[in-house]
Amino acid sequence: MAKKFIALLIFIVILFLGIVYFFCSRTYKDPGSESGNIVDEVEGKPLYVWQTISPDVAHGRTISWMGKINDTGTLELSYAEHGVVTYEAMAVPFDEDTAVYTVKLRSLDPDTEYSYRVSSGAGYSDWYKFSTVDEEKQTCSALIFGDSQSSDYSVWSGTANAAYERNPNIDFFINMGDLVDNGSDLSQWRAWLAGIAKFSSSIPVAPVMGNHETYGLDWKPTTPQSFQTLFGVPENSSYGIQKHAYSFDYGPVHFVVLDTQFEEEQVALPNLLKEQAEWLDKDLAMSDLPWKIILMHRQPWKIPPDGSLNDIGKAFLPIISKHNVDVVFSAHIHSYSRTDPLSFGGGSAVYISTGRSGDQVWAKSPQKNDDEKFFNPLDEPMYLKMDADTHKLTVTAYKQDGSIIDEWQTQK
Repeated sequence: MAKKFIALLIFIVILFLGIVYFFCSRTYKDPGSESGNIVDEVEGKPLYVWQTISPDVAHGRTISWMGKINDTGTLELSYAEHGVVTYEAMAVPFDEDTAVYTVKLRSLDPDTEYSYRVSSGAGYSDWYKFSTVDEEKQTCSALIFGDSQSSDYSVWSGTANAAYERNPNIDFFINMGDLVDNGSDLSQWRAWLAGIAKFSSSIPVAPVMGNHETYGLDWKPTTPQSFQTLFGVPENSSYGIQKHAYSFDYGPVHFVVLDTQFEEEQVALPNLLKEQAEWLDKDLAMSDLPWKIILMHRQPWKIPPDGSLNDIGKAFLPIISKHNVDVVFSAHIHSYSRTDPLSFGGGSAVYISTGRSGDQVWAKSPQKNDDEKFFNPLDEPMYLKMDADTHKLTVTAYKQDGSIIDEWQTQK
């Protein structure tokens, strides 16, 4: 009897150690490497060049890359017959070996093609190109990706690259939050960036913070340090919420990005929700563009849905209705849905949940009574494309394979 007990105890210990080893040694596949492993060493040449949306898209670009820590990072910019201008980058440590280097270009000429390359130490990237926006631009085209968090980021890469290959002339792309599964796991960020390497050097991303960006390696809430290090978003909100909420104009559209993680960030930012609501009211009041769009990770409804608003909805939706916002995009529940126009004391907005672009599914993702269209992408990931001119706005939802899930259009 004692021998059987000891054998059982040994088996339980071995099983426990095996489980611990599995989760502690968990790595995330890098779709940009031949071996499938995350790049752990930087040998001088910059890694993962990407752009973040700037506050003035006609005159600015924010360009970042990873490089060896404690090196000097530079960006060389060239256009037309003007030769090369060199900018020194700001470096922020990312881990013990690498830093994120960033240059914020803010005095560019509108409607102009530029070439650039970046360096860290003696290593240089390839030359890349981008074009600034015409100040009189009357159109806007963007790809929109729901939760890209994954255990295998080749799925995210497949979704992002399929969308871009079908739409190579888009202006920028949006990620609606939960970019990665754990915001403190740096290997996941490398895998995420590797997944968009084919186009991230040419067009900017407008990132939305999700709740998974606020988790530490112990899965407890923490500050979203990695997210804020990687993405130099416009710092044009009120002082207390800069790097959490921001806005920008692109052609005929005014975009506002909100941070809905006020529960996870309660300790550091106890007034996050209130301060954002006050700023949102002022920001929307100043825009006279034809279209107004809100981007936020969490939905404004209670889950499971019973028709009532959660704290996000109570704080933001009256302001959204007051200023006649046209569309509110969200994520978080990993399914696609589109409501009829809904009013909360003023104008009516359509609320669209953007599904998932990574490999994480939610079989019981909740459907609301107000949903005109609902689709749970259990079979494959999905993405959205938004097109706008001064009179018409169209949103089309696609599966990764290009088949259409839904199409919605409104006119003014």
